[in-house]
Amino acid sequence: PGASAAAAASAAPPAARPVAGVYVRGIWVRKPLIEGAIMAFWSKLNVSSRDRNDVDAEECADATLAVLRDAARSEAGKAALRRLLAPLQGKKAGSSASGGGSWLLRTPRFTNRLLEAHRPFFLGALPAGGGFAPRRGGR
Repeated sequence: PGASAAAAASAAPPAARPVAGVYVRGIWVRKPLIEGAIMAFWSKLNVSSRDRNDVDAEECADATLAVLRDAARSEAGKAALRRLLAPLQGKKAGSSASGGGSWLLRTPRFTNRLLEAHRPFFLGALPAGGGFAPRRGGR
């Protein structure tokens, strides 16, 4: 009996892996707004467009910030957020060419939307005295 169960398990198809994208209530809606990310929202976001295959970028930014705020409630979450934001201060956070190794910073357009709309949150997430180090011009 044990050998037949092992044979059945090895013959089973490989487990399906989730696809990067924006999911609303468990349903894939569109490509991710952060490159390679799985962005899943159960209550903060609604689908839009005639074909119900898009999300409002502002609503998605707000929902993403809600997730980050929840994560930042714990000391471990704050530390993780600081590591993700380290490249904004000119610090290294990994070896990836895009976003300085931080998955949160892989898509500059979405990152900038988050930073512009919720600047006080991100400034509070950085260590005291830490400021942004803009790569190009800026205010």
